[in-house]
Amino acid sequence: MKTISTLLLFVTLLNAYSQQQANLLSQNGLQRNLGDSPAFSHIQVLKNTDYNTEGTTYFVDDLKPGKIRILNNDTYIENVELRYDIFFDQLQVSANGVFFAAENELISDFVINDGNASHWFYNSRPYAAELELGYVRSIYKGEQVSVFAKDSKRERKTDSSEPYSSVRNTIEYLDEVDYYIYTNSDKGFVEIKSKKKLYESFPSLKEFGNISKSNLKDEEFLPKLAMFLEKSN
Repeated sequence: MKTISTLLLFVTLLNAYSQQQANLLSQNGLQRNLGDSPAFSHIQVLKNTDYNTEGTTYFVDDLKPGKIRILNNDTYIENVELRYDIFFDQLQVSANGVFFAAENELISDFVINDGNASHWFYNSRPYAAELELGYVRSIYKGEQVSVFAKDSKRERKTDSSEPYSSVRNTIEYLDEVDYYIYTNSDKGFVEIKSKKKLYESFPSLKEFGNISKSNLKDEEFLPKLAMFLEKSN
């Protein structure tokens, strides 16, 4: 049972706009000390090794203004700053000078505002927990058909072969993105791997027109497929 002091801490940290929302945050235990998170531990390990680091584990390196919503709640928590560690699939939150990690299984969706761009992420667990996709970025969200991107980082280590070399070992983080079409039907998430596989999953796309290999990684083109599927169903 959470204490009253914990409840007040949530009110202070997240600027909850109602006592009902504050109670919900407290009951769900949204806050977790960042020091207990694997992502933070990973950062600390990197700081204390002989590895140079190229790139970062984050979707956007710096904290950015945004908002979050917890599951089964219609109200967004605003006036927070967010940073998404895509290597560990973990959302980090800064509010009123306190920095902590959010419990991923409790987050419904969140928005990171980066300049003129707003990046909207949804928790895929309620829809397809078995896929273990975690947070997916919305490319297009229709009533029946949507397109999501799963951003990830691949870690590549380069070790110096010279025992007395002054060159340090390197950990490089490389960006990778997979794309999915999501339908509200029993198909759920369908990964966009190739044109052939896409046609097998969605035969009506054969009537769409030319689809090139490069189109399957084009975030401006993919919504057109989703809109076509929505109209043809």
